[in-house]
Amino acid sequence: MANRKDNKGRVLYKGEMQQNDGRYRYTYTDTLKKRRCVYAKSLIELRELEKDINNKLSMGIITNNDTMQDAFNRLMALKCNIKESTREHYTMLWNKYIKESVLYLLKPRDIKQEMIKKHYAELIKQGYSSGTIHNINILLNAIFEMLIENDEMHKNPCKNALKDIKNDKKSKVPLTQEQVKALLEFCKSSASYHIYAPMIQLQIESCLRCGELFGLTWNDIDFNNKTIYIQYIKSHHLK
Repeated sequence: MANRKDNKGRVLYKGEMQQNDGRYRYTYTDTLKKRRCVYAKSLIELRELEKDINNKLSMGIITNNDTMQDAFNRLMALKCNIKESTREHYTMLWNKYIKESVLYLLKPRDIKQEMIKKHYAELIKQGYSSGTIHNINILLNAIFEMLIENDEMHKNPCKNALKDIKNDKKSKVPLTQEQVKALLEFCKSSASYHIYAPMIQLQIESCLRCGELFGLTWNDIDFNNKTIYIQYIKSHHLK
């Protein structure tokens, strides 16, 4: 069988072909036994891609076309033992800070540290705290570490991405006994806020977090044994 040639008479190797629009295509099988294709405007460019692909395949590295959304979905599927509130928190971070960014439009393997730093810097300009940036980085870091462990990437672009982010976290100052007393007295005497007095009293004495407090039902309270069971945490991110 005669070797195929391009429109310039050059012999095409196995897996190579020139399309009707003049572009070149290389078809190969990745380490998951899936057929993949890459495209290039010139034969020289295509063979550079081939070289890179075959080097990765020889090292057992999976080459795929997963999107950032695919990677996030895979991470969430692997985290089967996390609390539902944690899953909701990850989903909120993803939808609010990643899905609306340019990072979302890229393949994981194409994301560089500079891009992540630029995204974080933009969020800081918009007024988001360093704590929020830190939480976003934890999520992205988990995604890239998963890909690295699965031999789909070499380097984690999140590494040292927080280096230039200054910590703006402020120390929390608890209310004094006098302030607590004044708060409760105000609530109890207020026509508008008196209904919240028992809730505030419970939170002060039990040290419940807001999500834990708002998630309580009567079934969670054992009056006989004076015990509160935290079984659900209400997230303010859910609509």
